[in-house]
Amino acid sequence: MTRIKVPKAISDPKYKGKHLLLVEGKVVASGDWKKVAKELHKVYKTGKTPMLTYIPKAESLILLSP
Repeated sequence: MTRIKVPKAISDPKYKGKHLLLVEGKVVASGDWKKVAKELHKVYKTGKTPMLTYIPKAESLILLSP
């Protein structure tokens, strides 16, 4: 089983409702998808492994199915 460390930035309220690009546990870019995608291209050139995530707003409802 692979364990992934979740950075503390994910619980930061300033990131709610935004896409995040993380590299080595640090936030490289946040905001709308276009901004994050532009930075993602730069990360690929460095050869580092990025982690992409979206932090929903508090009012968001997330449905999961088995």
